Amino acid sequence: MKTTKGEHNLDTVTASIHLGLTYRKLGRTNEAEVLQKEVLRLRTDILGKKHLDTLEASSDLSLIYRDLGRFNEARVLQMEVLKLRKEILGVRHPETIAVSGYLAVTYHDLGRFGDAEALQTEVLDSMKEILGEHHPDTIMGLSNLATTYKELKRLHKAMEIQMEVLRLNREYLGERHPNTIAASSNLSLTYRELGLFAEAERLQLEVLELTKENMGDSHPDTLVGYNNLAITYRDLGRVNEAKQLQLKALRLAKETLGDLHPNTIAASSNLAVTHHDLGEMDQAVELQVEVLRLRKKVLGDSHPDTIVASSNLALIYHNLGQFSEAEGLQVDVLHLRKASLGERHPDTFAACNSLAVTLKDLGRSSEAETLQLDMLGLSMEVLGMHNPYTVLYMITLGEIYEALHKKADALALLSEIGAIIAETQGDQHEWYQDFQELTLRVKQLMDDDGVKTTESKTGSTDSPLANSPQKAIDQSSARESLKASGENQDPSGTMTHLLRMAPGLVICCAHVALLVYL
Repeated sequence: MKTTKGEHNLDTVTASIHLGLTYRKLGRTNEAEVLQKEVLRLRTDILGKKHLDTLEASSDLSLIYRDLGRFNEARVLQMEVLKLRKEILGVRHPETIAVSGYLAVTYHDLGRFGDAEALQTEVLDSMKEILGEHHPDTIMGLSNLATTYKELKRLHKAMEIQMEVLRLNREYLGERHPNTIAASSNLSLTYRELGLFAEAERLQLEVLELTKENMGDSHPDTLVGYNNLAITYRDLGRVNEAKQLQLKALRLAKETLGDLHPNTIAASSNLAVTHHDLGEMDQAVELQVEVLRLRKKVLGDSHPDTIVASSNLALIYHNLGQFSEAEGLQVDVLHLRKASLGERHPDTFAACNSLAVTLKDLGRSSEAETLQLDMLGLSMEVLGMHNPYTVLYMITLGEIYEALHKKADALALLSEIGAIIAETQGDQHEWYQDFQELTLRVKQLMDDDGVKTTESKTGSTDSPLANSPQKAIDQSSARESLKASGENQDPSGTMTHLLRMAPGLVICCAHVALLVYL
């Protein structure tokens, strides 16, 4: 079309837009970016910077930046578009409200959950006033707010909102509408995070059946449904059932989308985690190495999904006792997290915690202590003292103190941890039992202090012997990480409780409804 009409013809620009959308659907996001930048350049040349079509092109490019994990670039573009739309269309125009929604989602991606909540609440109020409470965009805004509450670990509040979203979608759109199915899927993920696995399974079975009927067995949304159900089976200890579902999902993804599609790579990654849980470590390593290679090839070294793949491989190495290999990857992960998200992002905290655990198990507990103390202070500021992740990072610090024989520091910290867990989770929660076990070990160090001190005169306590490794995970994360569980046992013999390697083996569990107004 360029040769017949010229690149500055608007029909040529429209054709480029359609091709870019196709590239995005195919997972060819880098090619979509190249095209969208060209669309933006041409619209700016032909129509001017302030034309609404030019602003639309800028907004679309910001969404591609989000897909590529380049959240700060997305934020800058969205703020420019928002400023101009307010100036041209006014604050109450639907397109102005829409880009406010995009920006709120980007704040969420950047870990600025307070900013995301404030902007999403503002967007939601505007939508209710202008579009009405029952408009699909208003309901989607409500859903996005619920997801931010999930990230803030206000899970019961998120659940209440998601139940209302599901009710509204059922009433006004019907049971079989894609938005209703998406709402069911999102609620099921919150149920699972709350430990309501039976409720999660029930909803996910419904979602999978409806998606199959509406879209077919090979549709990407159906593959997400298989994946989500498999993760719930894993949480229920039905790991072999999870494996069979994931094998099917991977086969269908390869047939339908091809080996290099991000969803196919995600399916491989999830299967690698299940191999790990079943103690099939050779298969887990082989598959995860391939996942990392493909992530780098398709998305680049700095993409969030590539970083997750590196983190997962590091954890598998750690659980195999290959601490040096784990450390190398975790140092890279932490560097990339800081570069892309900053030091105050929850994902950066998780990367820091993982590296600290590995340093402890390498016998370098003094380095681990410095790293963990700096990060824990930031986690307390950003997430709060009572946030579950902050508590887990405190437990890691307690283990480091134990390894260093800093008994007084450990006991002082543990008294805080115990009070927080009892208040927020209850004294029957498994975390409280873990806290009690660690406290007993530290108290034993106190009882044997004379012996330990005498021994330390002839050798450093900061040694591999003093830092016996605990090679497991038992934590869920903001990105839906896995609990260390097998068929009600630990096939590999490595799954102990107290190593909090946040964010753990991260599974690629996608919400059917993305955090974007489409």
